[in-house]
Amino acid sequence: MLLFIVNRFYAAQKQQLAWLKKLLGLRDADSSQLLSILSAAGNEKLPEDEKAALWTRIEAGMKQPVKRRIRPMFWKAAAAVILTAGATWLLWPSSPTQQALVAYAMSLPADSNLTETQLSLGAQRNILLPGKQTQLRYSDSGAVQSGDARYVQDNQHAFNTLNVPFGRIAKVTLQDGTQVWLNAGSRLVYPATFSNHAREVYVSGEAYFEVAANNAQPFKVYTGDVTVNVLGTSFNVSAYEQEAQAITLVAGKVNVEAGATQVTLTPGEQVSYAAQQQPNKISGTNTDAYTSWKDGIIIADHTPLHAILKKLSRYYNHTIIVNGQSGGDTFSGRLDLQKSLDEVLNTIGQTTDMDINRQAGRIILESKR
Repeated sequence: MLLFIVNRFYAAQKQQLAWLKKLLGLRDADSSQLLSILSAAGNEKLPEDEKAALWTRIEAGMKQPVKRRIRPMFWKAAAAVILTAGATWLLWPSSPTQQALVAYAMSLPADSNLTETQLSLGAQRNILLPGKQTQLRYSDSGAVQSGDARYVQDNQHAFNTLNVPFGRIAKVTLQDGTQVWLNAGSRLVYPATFSNHAREVYVSGEAYFEVAANNAQPFKVYTGDVTVNVLGTSFNVSAYEQEAQAITLVAGKVNVEAGATQVTLTPGEQVSYAAQQQPNKISGTNTDAYTSWKDGIIIADHTPLHAILKKLSRYYNHTIIVNGQSGGDTFSGRLDLQKSLDEVLNTIGQTTDMDINRQAGRIILESKR
């Protein structure tokens, strides 16, 4: 069945394969190697030793492009991602950019060891951007400015990746003028320059968008399971791993797709998606509570304490938990993230009548009662 999907994918998606070749910087001769990898990945009848030998032959036979070296492990990751996503691409129409973008984003490593924000121009050039807050701006040509530094890209078709580790936040102005704020522990994957027909990006973690209006060039945001379709609007996307995904609309109008379901949001509405559950749409949402993080503030209104501590853990890159007996406590008020972690926790402790203890590198909040 998997091999059938791969064969059908190649027969029906030659345009997408050409786009992927262009993205990865491959020669025409490498097309057969990519298809061999896809077929090998799906051939579950082969014994493990024969599979390993086949991978070795494929890797040995791959030709290196003049300017870029595609690592064998990247080929394997790309094959696995394309094979996994292949059935979806056959069932739902999608653009070549979307297919390549999602495949590329899902093949990237976690980068859990990063301590500073990192900008990746394509698959090979990584630039560390030190500091608590990073700001980037792209020009019409795809060149990117960060402070006094300016970076020019050789391949305008290569995807850029902005990785923001815990303890850091970032803001990027894309080539079309769209502004994106990235929260701690987040990643944005996007082209240096958009196509003439669509503007498409991939997000994991949390991001706030102010999309530049352009009716002729729709803007789409992809997460692991959700697609947000917009023209010109402001909204927040929360898509951290192992958490419910939520889209909160501040202004404009968006259409949110998840599998076969579609939900249209108007300002002040939110839709959330939890695993194995139907979408949950809420009206009359206090959007500031979901977007104020980009301004260095947490606004809480009877918010579960464990949810607030999870946000603080990401922002300050420190493990903060509440003991089991206090797990149901809530907090209301404003927390200024420009202050030190100790000052913020003292505010919570005084408001909730909790003690703050440090044990084995962790901060634990415990009720005094």
